[in-house]
Amino acid sequence: MSDEDMNGDEKRRVEALKSLAEWGKWTVSIQALSVVVLAVGKDHLFSSGMIRSSFLIAAICFIFLSISAAILLVGGIPTAIQNKYKDGKEDKYERIHDYPAHSGIPFLTFRVLAFVEHFFFWLALLALMLSLVVGSK
Repeated sequence: MSDEDMNGDEKRRVEALKSLAEWGKWTVSIQALSVVVLAVGKDHLFSSGMIRSSFLIAAICFIFLSISAAILLVGGIPTAIQNKYKDGKEDKYERIHDYPAHSGIPFLTFRVLAFVEHFFFWLALLALMLSLVVGSK
C-alpha cells in the first residue's frame, strides 16, 4: 500500500512506528557506547571492590536486557506495517502501541516492549550511578 492510499490516521500510525524505531535505535546506541566504556575501563572499574563490581555487572545485565527488548521492538515494526494492510482486513487495534510486535506472540505488544526497554535502561543507569557513588568512598 502506497502513501497515497493511506488516510490521515494510518499515516500517523506509520509515523508513530517510525518514531518508535528511531528512539529504539538511539537508546541502543547509548547503551552500546556504555558497554564499550565499561569494557575499556574494566581493569580499573572491576578492581575497586566487590559491591562496585556487583553494580557494574548488574548494569551490564540490564543493558543487555534493554537492548534485547529494543531489538524485538524495532524488528517487529516491518511485520506490523505489513500485517496491517494484509488481505484488506479490518484494523482491530485502536492504537499502534497495542499491535503485537510479532504475530506469534500476541501479548508482546509495542507498548510492552517499549516499557521493558525503558525500564531496564533506567535500571542500568541507576546501577551505573550507584557504582560511581560506592566507588568514590
